[in-house]
Amino acid sequence: MRNPWAHALSGYNFRMANLEKHDPHGLAAKAKNFEDFILTNYKGVAGRGIQALPIIDQDRKVIVDSIYKYENLTEDFSSICKKLNINAELPHLNSTKNVDYKDHYTLEMFNVVRDHVRLDIEIGGYSDDPSYYGI
Repeated sequence: MRNPWAHALSGYNFRMANLEKHDPHGLAAKAKNFEDFILTNYKGVAGRGIQALPIIDQDRKVIVDSIYKYENLTEDFSSICKKLNINAELPHLNSTKNVDYKDHYTLEMFNVVRDHVRLDIEIGGYSDDPSYYGI
């Protein structure tokens, strides 16, 4: 699972870099910028981009043993490999320009994403307080 605000920015940047292949409905292409993308595609729209859906049941109970966070991906992958006695390296695929997501959010945008992906925030144990992230 990835920080919901970083996930939204990364998804937008990935779509913008690969419009033909990864923006089939034109959600990113139609937006004037990232702010417009969030306010247009997240505000009042339920269900799009929620990461927790594959790992919960119909009662919203987590059905996996562990939730690993993107922010700790390298360490968590190494830990899993050790547990399974596997010698493997994690490839880096689908990369976008590494930016600090917090620099791209207004308070309104933060709140729109928070309200849209509240389930990810709860399941992933993320703070929903904008001041926690310096926003």
